[in-house]
Amino acid sequence: MNLRKKAKQIVQPTLFIWGNKDLALDARMVPYCAKGVPRITTQIVDGASHWVAQDEPEQVHELMKKFLEDNA
Repeated sequence: MNLRKKAKQIVQPTLFIWGNKDLALDARMVPYCAKGVPRITTQIVDGASHWVAQDEPEQVHELMKKFLEDNA
């Protein structure tokens, strides 16, 4: 019996914000995360850790605002 299910793709436009100083998750994972999300927009925030929104709240806000405006 095959217990492994095929993952469904996320088809909605998706914003993926990553800190380049994240010590918990390596930035080399970014392309793998995008495999199941064909409409992904990836933004890397310089100097931010795993806690991107706490480290760079203004930049995260601007990235989210622009993404939402572009995908409304």
